[in-house]
Amino acid sequence: MKGVGLCLIVTAGGMIGCMRVAALRERERALGVMCRFVDWLIREIRYTAAPLDTLLHRAKTAFSDWPLLERADSFERWRISLPKSVKQMNFTEEDAACICRFAEELGCSDVTGQLAHGAFYAALFEERRQEAHCEAEKRGRLELMLWTGGAAVLALLWM
Repeated sequence: MKGVGLCLIVTAGGMIGCMRVAALRERERALGVMCRFVDWLIREIRYTAAPLDTLLHRAKTAFSDWPLLERADSFERWRISLPKSVKQMNFTEEDAACICRFAEELGCSDVTGQLAHGAFYAALFEERRQEAHCEAEKRGRLELMLWTGGAAVLALLWM
């Protein structure tokens, strides 16, 4: 019976490590979706020059499973609700600040300015996504080993 308990402790430590790795991977995935959204938005602005309300309505169908566009009935409503939506996702404070700044500055200029704005933020979000990927690789492995190893040490001490 004691052996089963020890195995459960090690398994629980491993599962906590896996959950931490999944959280790091989720940030990378969410930033990847943000990169695709900004690229999509740049293309739509370049080729249609449609108003932002129309573009967000189209984006809701193109990115239907993305929580950041749930409240995108109008551009202003989306911009106002964005900080709350960002907090519900697995972004860092810096990621959230970049996303909110992107939305605040979007639509403040003509088409050329919006394209430059989009290109700047597309590069920024891609850089943050690559940083998140490296962090998930390095820190994810470390956290998995630490949680599993810590649980194994605890199990050995309990013996």
